[in-house]
Amino acid sequence: MNKTSAANRAVILRCLTDGMGVRATARTAGVTKGTVLRLLVEAGEFAAFYSDFRVRGLSIPRIEMDEQWSFVSAKDRRATKPGQGSIWTFACLASDTKLVVSWLVGDRSRESTDAFVADAASRTLGITQITTDGWGPYHEAISRHFTWRRADYAIVIKSYDVADDEEKRRYGPAKCTGVQKFKVMGNPDMAKATTSYIENVNTQTRQRCRRFTRLTSMHSKKALNHMHAVALNFFAHNFMRVHGTLSKEQGKPTTPAMMHGLASRPWTAEDLVAAIDPTAVTIK
Repeated sequence: MNKTSAANRAVILRCLTDGMGVRATARTAGVTKGTVLRLLVEAGEFAAFYSDFRVRGLSIPRIEMDEQWSFVSAKDRRATKPGQGSIWTFACLASDTKLVVSWLVGDRSRESTDAFVADAASRTLGITQITTDGWGPYHEAISRHFTWRRADYAIVIKSYDVADDEEKRRYGPAKCTGVQKFKVMGNPDMAKATTSYIENVNTQTRQRCRRFTRLTSMHSKKALNHMHAVALNFFAHNFMRVHGTLSKEQGKPTTPAMMHGLASRPWTAEDLVAAIDPTAVTIK
């Protein structure tokens, strides 16, 4: 049985975490689409397991939560089979260090929101200022899992104009026309209540995880592969990608994981290959 070399596996992972689609990655690495998808599953499973094990017990002054839409196989109006249609990615971000503390892929429901907030609460310690958008189930979930003792909670609601021009509406983002902030629990610092950082991560996800790119045929065909791609993307965000503002502050290339002592240096694609398969020979 032929096995893709460690060097080629590193190329595949580098492509997948840098915004290339499955087919483009296969052409670049000189492998089949099936090979790329198999490695995606391996890497996604490892990324989810390692993040679940490692990202815990964190003292974080401020976090932001948001949810991002995508779809599997077909949009809701064209869905004909179970499992097709909208799929949502919830993400929780440490505002100061840009660490993605928790994420969940599922439907946009009260149950999914509750499970997501419960996971985020289990990974943080002490009092935290939380900011979300106006999605209703957040309030109940935060009250239950963070409780009044641990949460200073505010919501930010943004208003957007409705474009009259159909082309502008479809191909350009709506213009934000106003921002309202509301204190919900505890004593949040309203000057620091924002969802801008997590929205920026959402934008980066659309750029670097090809399955989220709008108006293309590169959407996920299976929900499970979508989950693996999300796990790999957030692992790369936390452990592999050097962030400019953090690096400037620390005076060296720095990832969000390094800010919390979860890593001593940025991970490379070769490191990830070796972690997935300890028997692989990586390039030094």
